[in-house]
Amino acid sequence: MKNSDVRIINLTSTGEGSALKGGFLPEKAVTKLESYHSYTRWGHSKLANAFPTKELAKGNPNIKSVAIHPGRVQTNLLNHSFENLPFTLLFQKTYDFFDSASVEKGAYNQL
Repeated sequence: MKNSDVRIINLTSTGEGSALKGGFLPEKAVTKLESYHSYTRWGHSKLANAFPTKELAKGNPNIKSVAIHPGRVQTNLLNHSFENLPFTLLFQKTYDFFDSASVEKGAYNQL
């Protein structure tokens, strides 16, 4: 495919940083990971989104393959994580109000 312009873009998150230590562990991805915090499980799913993109980029330098973070979006994702930390939850909601996209605008990243 000489002179081709192939691009693959996967939407993931910097939440991959909260994934299991050791990188993407496919053998763990087939379980519910019940012994891990929900945020860690979510981070592992984000890392799983980025994994094939990174591998494709390594093996196919002629293909532009990237995984992007959509930016902060005002979701209730972290509410459960901070339910016993009211100050942290308040800070998070205040931060989201000033420095993140609404759910509607956050969805534009997928279009």
